[in-house]
Amino acid sequence: MGKLLYDPVAKTDASEAPIKEFMGACPPFRAVIYAMLMSWYDLAVRDGIGEKFEAGRNDLFMAVHLPYCDKFVTAEKYGGQEKCLREVAFVADLETEILSYDHFCDSFLVTI
Repeated sequence: MGKLLYDPVAKTDASEAPIKEFMGACPPFRAVIYAMLMSWYDLAVRDGIGEKFEAGRNDLFMAVHLPYCDKFVTAEKYGGQEKCLREVAFVADLETEILSYDHFCDSFLVTI
């Protein structure tokens, strides 16, 4: 999947090693690749038994922003984007905290 995005931009037919090196050096690229793989898994590969990752493809492309954020807040109605981006952040080794909008708002409440 990385090769499909890397080669046209780099105008090369790169082997696996430079693509892996680029994925290691460029967290946004790594996050988008994992998000695309998640979408592919959910829509085409997963059998009826496997875990569902039901965020839309456009919601998953928000993964490109994860390396630039300490917190990423999602207001997606059914929580699919939140679940998927948490998984992407985990497998891409990103320290971004993924929060629902409600949890984000609750974090401002103070009890005495």
